[in-house]
Amino acid sequence: METTVVEDRSAIDRATFAFVEDLAAALNGREPIDIPSFPNIAMRVKKVLEDQNSSSEKIGRVVGSEPGLASRLLKMANSAALNTSGRQVLDIKTAINRLGHDQIRSSAMSFAMKNLMDSRTVTELKPFLTELWNHSIQVAAIAYALGQRTAGVKPDEAMFVGLVHDIGKLYILTRIESYPDLCSCSDTMDHIMNDWHTSIGKSILENWDFPEHVQHAIEQHEDQNRQIYADPDLTDVIIVANLFANHSDSNNCLLDFASVASCQRMGIDVPEFQEIMVESQKEINELENALRG
Repeated sequence: METTVVEDRSAIDRATFAFVEDLAAALNGREPIDIPSFPNIAMRVKKVLEDQNSSSEKIGRVVGSEPGLASRLLKMANSAALNTSGRQVLDIKTAINRLGHDQIRSSAMSFAMKNLMDSRTVTELKPFLTELWNHSIQVAAIAYALGQRTAGVKPDEAMFVGLVHDIGKLYILTRIESYPDLCSCSDTMDHIMNDWHTSIGKSILENWDFPEHVQHAIEQHEDQNRQIYADPDLTDVIIVANLFANHSDSNNCLLDFASVASCQRMGIDVPEFQEIMVESQKEINELENALRG
């Protein structure tokens, strides 16, 4: 039995070394990093939104080419958090005119991410993918609420960046399927994702031609000691939203917020944290439901 355990550990160590080498080669290689089998609808929507000559009709044709995305966009346009008038939206063109580009982009990205996650067949990865999906949605909704309270930060952009802040983990989970010894070792997968997801996420957003401040937010969202001598920015919002999502149900970690540089810049302490969560909970829940589709 002891020999078998040693052999299993040795196999995991070899697989870990090989996979980490693979990640390092991808980061340092000449080819841009992209997510295998990622649905191209997200990039098609990004492209049409960035074209200044795109009309609502043209955007609608791209969105309408994926019925699931069209349905998701309508749901978002009709969510109470984004539909203050209360008038129901029944067609894509009206939904596009009501939502900003970042909200449309968030709908397309959440649709693509969920489709990719649902397509994975390795049983051992399902819990990781489910946890990643739920966390990404929660951070996106909290980031939107925090963005509304932070001067100089666009809430819609904060929601999008919150949605993709862990995109590096999605890349790792799709690549790790080729390493079955690792798929059965959750602790090792956790360590790899924690060590690599921010740098990989930044590289993916760079490949997708997102602005540098978005790339920086992805790369630095785990840095609780991030020091800048300026007003709170998008990265601060994502750092705090990530903390809120991780600790919203935990009373043991609340005091940690006082030592986080981003919380200090945003003026958030324990009472403020609790107040934000109470005041914004309905809005956060509505946005989460809309992003889930």
